[in-house]
Amino acid sequence: MTIGYDLSMVFGAGGIQRYARELVSHIVALDQPFDFRILTRSSKENEIRKIAGSSRSDIRPVLPHELALGPLLKGVTRKMIARQWARHMSDVDLVHYHEGGRWFPSVKRFVVTIHDLFPLDESIEVYHNLRASFPKVVSAMVEHAEHIIVPSEYVKQTFSTYFPNAASPISVIPLAAGDDFAPLHSAPSTVKGPYLLWVGRLDPRKNLRRILQAWMQIPTSLRRASKFVLIGPWEQKHFNREYDEVKKFINEPNLELRSHISHAEHLSLLSNACGLVFPSIAEGFGLPVLEAMKCGCPVLTSSLSSLPEVAGDAALYVDPFDTNSIAHGMEVLLTDPDVRNNLRVKGLTQAQEFSWNITAKKTCDVYKAVLGI
Repeated sequence: MTIGYDLSMVFGAGGIQRYARELVSHIVALDQPFDFRILTRSSKENEIRKIAGSSRSDIRPVLPHELALGPLLKGVTRKMIARQWARHMSDVDLVHYHEGGRWFPSVKRFVVTIHDLFPLDESIEVYHNLRASFPKVVSAMVEHAEHIIVPSEYVKQTFSTYFPNAASPISVIPLAAGDDFAPLHSAPSTVKGPYLLWVGRLDPRKNLRRILQAWMQIPTSLRRASKFVLIGPWEQKHFNREYDEVKKFINEPNLELRSHISHAEHLSLLSNACGLVFPSIAEGFGLPVLEAMKCGCPVLTSSLSSLPEVAGDAALYVDPFDTNSIAHGMEVLLTDPDVRNNLRVKGLTQAQEFSWNITAKKTCDVYKAVLGI
C-alpha cells in the first residue's frame, strides 16, 4: 500500500509546516506496511530526503513553484501542478492532505487534516480573501474525504457545528513539540535582564494589538526594568493592516523585535524567559505553548478554544479580550518566581503527554482503517 504526500510547501516556520515535517518523518521511520510517494519541488529534494528519505520513499521533485512563471501566470502554473499531481499520484492507494486547503480532485481516495475552521466564523477576524476561498475548499474536501483528522476536541466540536451531516469519520490526533525542544540554559541569553516572549505572525487571531496595550498597562517601573521580545515576521513584505495597528508601539524602549533567528537562539530565548505570552483569540491547537513548556518556559495563554486542552493545569490563563487580565498575568510572570517555578515544573510534565511518535502511529491507524488492513 502506498501513501502519497505533497511536501512542496513545508519549510515555513508555521505550525502547519512543522506538523507536516514531523508527521511524515516519524511515519516513514515506523515499522508499518506502507510505501510512500512524496512530491516536492526540485529545489527542495535534498531537504526532503533528510526529512523522509528511506528505502520505502519514492521522492519525486516534479512540482513547480506557483510563481515559477511570475505572478501574472500563477493560474497557468497551478494547472501545471495539477497535471503533475494527476500523473504522479494516480496509482497511490491513499493521499494524505496535511494542509487542509490544498486539494486536487483528481485523487480518488484521501484523508485530510483540518487544522482549524476560523474563516467560517464571522466573529473571528480573518483576511477577506481567506474568508471567500476557504469555505468552498473545505466543503469539497469534507464531502469527498475518506477520513478527517483534527488536532483538538475544540476543532472537532467546531466541525460538527458547521458540518452536522458530514459522513466521513473524524479523529482527534494532537500535535506535539519536537524532540529538539528542550531547556537550553547553557547558552548565554541574548537578552539582558528579565524578559517576556511572544512568538507569532501578524494575524488578528494572535491578538498582538491587545497584548501590546497590556504591556503598556503594567507599572512603568516594572516595564523599564524588563523587556518584551517579539519573534515574528517584521520585514516590509509582511506589513499589513495588523502591523499598522501595532506599529505605534514599536518604538517603546524595552520592546525588542527579532526575526530570522536560529533554532538555537529560539531555544535559548524560550529557556531563559520569564514567560511566553500567548493569549491568542483562537487556536486549532497552539503548538508554541507546548514548545515553550518543553523548554521549561512558563506560559500565559488564553482560556478559549483549544488552548486549555493543550496546556492543562500548567499555564496561567487570561481573558484574551481583556487587556487588564493580560497585563495582570504579565506582571505576575515578571514578579513572582514561585509562580514561574510552579509553571515550569508543570509545563515540563504536561509537554511529555504529547509525542510526534504517538501522532504518527495514530495517523497510521487512520490509514489502515481507510484501506481495510
